[in-house]
Amino acid sequence: MEKSNIEKFYYKEFFEKIKGNIRTTPDNSLLYVQSLFGKALPKELEAWLSFIDKYELNSPNGFIGEICVWDDGYMMPSKFIDKNSFDELLKEPVNKFIPFTNSIPLGADFSGNVFFAHINNTEHTEIYMEDHDTGQMKFLADSLSVFFYLNYLADEVAQYKKKYENIPSDIIEILKEKMILLKEKVNLIKGGITTEFDDLLPALTGITPNAKPTSPCLYLLERSDWLISFFEYKRIFHNYKEELT
Repeated sequence: MEKSNIEKFYYKEFFEKIKGNIRTTPDNSLLYVQSLFGKALPKELEAWLSFIDKYELNSPNGFIGEICVWDDGYMMPSKFIDKNSFDELLKEPVNKFIPFTNSIPLGADFSGNVFFAHINNTEHTEIYMEDHDTGQMKFLADSLSVFFYLNYLADEVAQYKKKYENIPSDIIEILKEKMILLKEKVNLIKGGITTEFDDLLPALTGITPNAKPTSPCLYLLERSDWLISFFEYKRIFHNYKEELT
């Protein structure tokens, strides 16, 4: 199957744009995540993990557009094979979502909301954002390549806003053409959970994508909400006991 324009951007231009120095000590994020889920990962997620295993990012402080990606190793329970995985799961707040939503954290935005890649098939991985205040999730993009394209586009708009008091109409038309590519692929509808993208791109282009998820991630979150709350309580209690000792 021929790759879409967004996939072509992801596998070629995107990685070249963010590629920094080759790591002196390669990381093993791909191996950690594969061992955690015990199955083949979506190809685009495998490509991303392979990339950050080999290269540092050339972006300041790890930011790509609106997201600060976590590229220096994944704090996955399987990484600590010589320790108690349950204890390790309790140490990081975001880790409690991993077993119950079949997702891994990618990074966070300026507000501390965390983006997750849901592992559901071998081609694409849907992206969700967890509101750090409520613990609820919002479907954001239908693939990792679309998610990074959305970040790239948001960053492009931010740069234009710095350069122009009023962005020229010809540039806005170009941005509209790029947004059309995302129309059926991202969800920027405002609701109980909002993202950094919801105002920036629709306000400028007049296009508000309203894609729907196809994976069971939100269903899994709803069904396991009580378990996640229990884990959070255990995590806080666990950390409190460690402070006392």
